[in-house]
Amino acid sequence: MVLKKLTKTLNEKDGLKDWAVTQRKRKRTEAYLIQNGSKIDVERISTVKETSTNMSVFVDHGESLGEFSAKVSKKTPLAQQVDEAVDEAANIHNPLWSLPEPEEIYPSVQTADPEILSKPQECMDKIVERIRESVATQEGVIFNNAEIFLTGTELEIQTSKKFLGKKEKSQIYLEIAFSRHEEDGRSDEMLKVGYATSFKELDVEKFVTETAEAARNMTQVEMPVTGQYNVIVDAGVISQLFHGLVSQTSGGFEFYKYPHKKVGDKLV
Repeated sequence: MVLKKLTKTLNEKDGLKDWAVTQRKRKRTEAYLIQNGSKIDVERISTVKETSTNMSVFVDHGESLGEFSAKVSKKTPLAQQVDEAVDEAANIHNPLWSLPEPEEIYPSVQTADPEILSKPQECMDKIVERIRESVATQEGVIFNNAEIFLTGTELEIQTSKKFLGKKEKSQIYLEIAFSRHEEDGRSDEMLKVGYATSFKELDVEKFVTETAEAARNMTQVEMPVTGQYNVIVDAGVISQLFHGLVSQTSGGFEFYKYPHKKVGDKLV
């Protein structure tokens, strides 16, 4: 309803070159598992729903383009929010560009698991049962807890160019922890986090087994002897180390005249 009223208000607003609206609907089902004696209990299951709408307005200054983006609020009249956004865009001068015209045919790409989007609770029940069965086969470790998040997202985009696009996305987040306790009092915990896009992609049994095996080895390690060694660094760590540099290669940074790097520029 908000999306329909907003697009109508933008279409009726004078002085706009273009506009774009995005609406994101997200539903997340969460489950928390704990060890209760000899069995695993579901401590809590909850569902979180959220909807957010954003608009971008574009004002033609002749030799430059004013643009402004804002999150749409339910507490303020839509007409007032559009007026305020246009006023802000009127004071901004960026290089001229236009929103693309819609194509006649767009490829259909599956980016979500329909089962997670339509039956998240059934998926959650299956994952919980698979965790219970897999944990029961592990020896020498203690199951501490697990967290499962199933998230389904629907994104809709509309523009003044009559473009209408929709995208669906699903994600499974799984976190599980085991601990190992030795007779001499030493103990340690292994916590592992994993992601998957679809229910079929998630290998719960392998995930549980690998975490339990890592927990068993936690108390069997020793400090390395001082020396020079080759070190394998995870891709995620490398990405974080070079995040500032990678962001400078963004076309948006160059467009807005932020500090940026072009092809051929020296890194240092």
